[in-house]
Amino acid sequence: VSFLQADLSDPHWADGLTPASYDFVLAFAVLHHLPGRELRLKVLRAVRGLLAPGGQLVHSEWQFTHSPRLAARVLPWETVGLRQVDVDEGDALLDWRRQADGSAQGAPGIRYAHQYGEAELAGLAAETGFTIQETFYSDGDGGDLGLYQVWE
Repeated sequence: VSFLQADLSDPHWADGLTPASYDFVLAFAVLHHLPGRELRLKVLRAVRGLLAPGGQLVHSEWQFTHSPRLAARVLPWETVGLRQVDVDEGDALLDWRRQADGSAQGAPGIRYAHQYGEAELAGLAAETGFTIQETFYSDGDGGDLGLYQVWE
């Protein structure tokens, strides 16, 4: 077992890895932090190229809007000088300083996340040569804070 730490926005992140040689790629809480559809497609195509025949991508995507506490942390895009039309549908900024009581403490901690739905993931899977083998929700109080999928 080996693990790779890489900046997935770097177009050369997979350089040096042997194509078509991995049985599994695990991406837990990763894809929803990649900004922009084109970057997501590039990363997924690179992962597809790394997988051996029958290999699987197992990933989880944060469903932050399923939690009223987390949904309350969403900030307007103007906070960082952008507008809603500048970003993809499903993109959000979250104030990561928010405490359980609603107060904000400490230095600004703004976090980008993209909320995927099953339809969007199905489109990405098809466009990058994957088929979805399994989908399920888990985590959090309601059991639906994480959307998990296995792609082959």
